[in-house]
Amino acid sequence: MFNFCLCLALIMLLGCSKKRTPLGNIPVPKMPDKVDLLPSVINVKYHEGVSGVDSCKSCHSEIHAEWQKSFHSKSTHSEAFKKQSDNFNFKGCVSCHAPEAPNFDANRPEARSWKVHEGVTCSACHVVGNRTLGTLGSNAPHRTFKEEKLRTELACISCHQQTVEQWRVSSFKEQNISCQQCHMPYKRRFISDFHKLYNKKDSRSHTFEIDFNNCLKLDLNVSKLTGQIQLKASNTGAGHSIPTGIYGDAALFLEFSVLKGSSVVFFREERLSSQDKTAIPVDGHRIFFYNFRAKPGEKYLVRARAIFNSSNYLEDKILDEIEQPLQTTMQDTQRKKFLLH
Repeated sequence: MFNFCLCLALIMLLGCSKKRTPLGNIPVPKMPDKVDLLPSVINVKYHEGVSGVDSCKSCHSEIHAEWQKSFHSKSTHSEAFKKQSDNFNFKGCVSCHAPEAPNFDANRPEARSWKVHEGVTCSACHVVGNRTLGTLGSNAPHRTFKEEKLRTELACISCHQQTVEQWRVSSFKEQNISCQQCHMPYKRRFISDFHKLYNKKDSRSHTFEIDFNNCLKLDLNVSKLTGQIQLKASNTGAGHSIPTGIYGDAALFLEFSVLKGSSVVFFREERLSSQDKTAIPVDGHRIFFYNFRAKPGEKYLVRARAIFNSSNYLEDKILDEIEQPLQTTMQDTQRKKFLLH
């Protein structure tokens, strides 16, 4: 009976032609190559204690594979988090590391009490109650309600309040460069695994990647009046402070050194973090001054590196590095001048 009703609905929706058979002419629906909106034939339910990422993986394997590579999927895996959250009992931590559903405002989400080990899951962003949300509304194969907030910072602010507030006063906000444009790059693809039924759609990557390229720039300058060497670190490509985030151990290290041949004769290191309120602000910079007594006539190499460090990464990320030769003459020394070529 269901198949008959489905066929009848398709005929009414798509129109039909007639096919000659031994029993006479029968209507045949005109089917396009691919159907974007089938009637909702799968009843997707969201049940506490049952629903998890496997229920999404069965039809959205490509997106699931991307999510598995993300920090969202590993948000509850570290021993440090287990300890700090008292083995997942402190809801203040679990609310963002394993949220139940999106709020789309600055209030923290509710902590999930089931499948906490799965971290920030599909449902943490895409399910409210029994309603599945997406940037595209659809009936195929289950009802998905269109939610424009998923395209904006409101999809992120519940757990990333400080970072979003930094973005809101940035040039990125003025240029309408959203969180998603940097951390969920655009893709056009089949959203579900049923390629023969559906067309490709506008989508975004779900690795929630962090692109460190061109986010920070170092500059060196020597004062000819005082001999001080100036190191300037500028936030040139991030829509928030570097580093950002209220919690965690992310830090930016600025290494400044002077080499004579292969030997380091002068070294300083700066540690910048959000917790210490020393992070480089969005669209801003920080400047550090160093006094190095160069011997007249000697040749040196001045080197600086910016290194991002976090327990989330197995290796440090070098954001920028710069080096320039430094040479003094007798006259420069007498007049306290340095020449930086």
